[in-house]
Amino acid sequence: CLGLTLEKLESIKGSNYEKKEKEDQTILVYRNTDFESSAFLKHYNMPSYFMEFTIKENKVIKIKFGFDYP
Repeated sequence: CLGLTLEKLESIKGSNYEKKEKEDQTILVYRNTDFESSAFLKHYNMPSYFMEFTIKENKVIKIKFGFDYP
């Protein structure tokens, strides 16, 4: 949720993310691309899913998520 600290986000989602720096913000992108073992991806018949968290001053200020379309 918005307002989470980076430490709390990592404790919930883990540290397996792609990190991008942009001005005074950090963007963390989590991806689920394992179609074979993901019931979630199989249910929606989609190849991958992402969650993107924008961090500023150690707090989540923006969340984007959805499927990556082929």
